[in-house]
Amino acid sequence: MLTSKELLEKIVSQLKKRVASLTVSETDKWSSLYQQSGKRFAYYSFAKKSAKISFWCA
Repeated sequence: MLTSKELLEKIVSQLKKRVASLTVSETDKWSSLYQQSGKRFAYYSFAKKSAKISFWCA
């Protein structure tokens, strides 16, 4: 079973194939996905002790 961090890395890898110039910004609490224009289109957080990821899309 994958950890939430490993699952998140797979999701971002797949998104990068479909979203032009996708970038990821990580902080201690939240992380964000940005499009080519620099516009944030999603936030995410993941649990460190369980396989749980939460996404909030703009």
